[in-house]
Amino acid sequence: MSEETVQSRVRAEVGMADLYRRYAPWLTARMRGRFGADAEDIVQDAWVRVAALGHDNPIQHPKAFLLRIAQNLALDRVRHRQVAARHAAANADDDSLSPDQLEAVLLEQVIDSLPAPLRYVSNVLDCYLALAAGRRVFTVRQCRPQGGAL
Repeated sequence: MSEETVQSRVRAEVGMADLYRRYAPWLTARMRGRFGADAEDIVQDAWVRVAALGHDNPIQHPKAFLLRIAQNLALDRVRHRQVAARHAAANADDDSLSPDQLEAVLLEQVIDSLPAPLRYVSNVLDCYLALAAGRRVFTVRQCRPQGGAL
């Protein structure tokens, strides 16, 4: 590594440390006022983002720059939580069915998606299983294909 590269890295690290010393308390207070308990995590993520940028040029408006990064990260968190909440709500609707009911609904959907000849075989099998279990099959038509004979 050349001496110029080393000096450039040292300057960047010193610049980052100076930036952190100057603006970390301000940014944390600002984010705490808007986002409460998540403020420290958001600020830490913001500093990680800034450090990863590896600035060769000084930041012209550090407060605005840091605040924009932190606000974007906070917005990402809010969106993520909204998606998670919608997903949880959708899954809560599925949980209202018992496992047996859910299995029956899924099986019906699979059978309905089959071609007609296979749906007929499934229907005949259902009738056979119903009779074998001692249940009444209400009509013979249930065990026949539509418009045709067995």
